[in-house]
Amino acid sequence: MTRSCTPGQKTRETNGRFSGYLVRMNRIAFVVTYLAGAAAAVILLNANSRDGELAIAIWAVASVLLGWGTGQLGFAFLALLAVPFAVPFGYPDHYQYSEPLPIWWSAMFCAFASAFLIFGSALIKKVVESRRHQQAPS
Repeated sequence: MTRSCTPGQKTRETNGRFSGYLVRMNRIAFVVTYLAGAAAAVILLNANSRDGELAIAIWAVASVLLGWGTGQLGFAFLALLAVPFAVPFGYPDHYQYSEPLPIWWSAMFCAFASAFLIFGSALIKKVVESRRHQQAPS
């Protein structure tokens, strides 16, 4: 049995598949950007204690980008991957005080803040989108 379809129907099917592909690629790009930002932050925390603020800022920006860009609340658990990544770094290379905390300790607190930022920005995006769809004319 053959099905005939109009050219408009075929275009909509193709656009739907292409749109789904772009959504997946955007999601992958946001996840890779977040992982690179978190890794850079952990490395900066290890390299020099004076760059701690820069490391936290990079991680925070990457967290908000991931949450807002994907809109997926579950990506907040991705932040917890930074803790096992930071364990091999041990203690900071350069420290000024008598006994510093291990890098994973700092990464743990930053990961919890990152998870909160990812969850919060994804939740805000979902609320904004739902209100936008409610206000759209039918």
